[in-house]
Amino acid sequence: MRPMLPRPLDPLRSFKLKVSLVVGIVLVLASVVFWIGAGWQFRYTLLAALIVSLAATQFVAHGMTSPLREMTSAAKAMARGDYSTRVRATSRDEVGELATAFNTMASDLEAAEKYRRELIGNVSHELKTPIAALRAVLENMVDGVTEPDPA
Repeated sequence: MRPMLPRPLDPLRSFKLKVSLVVGIVLVLASVVFWIGAGWQFRYTLLAALIVSLAATQFVAHGMTSPLREMTSAAKAMARGDYSTRVRATSRDEVGELATAFNTMASDLEAAEKYRRELIGNVSHELKTPIAALRAVLENMVDGVTEPDPA
């Protein structure tokens, strides 16, 4: 069994924040190394590069998290019984595979729900038919149209 590695970013709820934090830590560590050996002019350039890098990370992370938000919304719709919701599966990474699997699951659930509804309708109809026949026989007996059969 593989050892469980610590996952210190699990308490954070936002994937964008996690990505930004990781990129930020790497940039800060690299910057500290350069800061020690660099002059003032380079330090200002480094600070500007840090700000631009973090802004770019936010932009890229938004693109990475939007499919996950879309799947979350679709899953909530499915929990309410709307199995027709699908998500766009445009990327070829793990998130794209997850979106494809999600759409397959949604199709399967939609088909199962349709089958269940048809089955309930058919069973209900089949139960009503003999009951209606028995009711007609009993009404005929009450009205005196037919005689009760003692057998």
